[in-house]
Amino acid sequence: MGVSLFADVVVLDRYIKEMRANLQTQAALVARLDMEGGDSFLAARDLDNLSLALQALERRKHQLVMVLKEASVTTKRSAESPLTDDVKSVTARHARLGNASSC
Repeated sequence: MGVSLFADVVVLDRYIKEMRANLQTQAALVARLDMEGGDSFLAARDLDNLSLALQALERRKHQLVMVLKEASVTTKRSAESPLTDDVKSVTARHARLGNASSC
């Protein structure tokens, strides 16, 4: 699960970079059309749509990163589980009882 999510984050990151470049290109086109007195309505609408798509991608990337962080914390917690300490204490108690009964 973690590897797949990490790969998704990497792909999203690359796609976000491409979208930012496209957004800059579209913004330049809108500015040029405005400056030249052209009809920039469609280009401006596309710019707005690109901006909304970029925001959605960034939100999704943030969600995936948070899931990965939570998975990492959960993995660390399970590695440091109190259950492990309980097993160690039971094992130590058994060892003490075994040593006491052999005396």
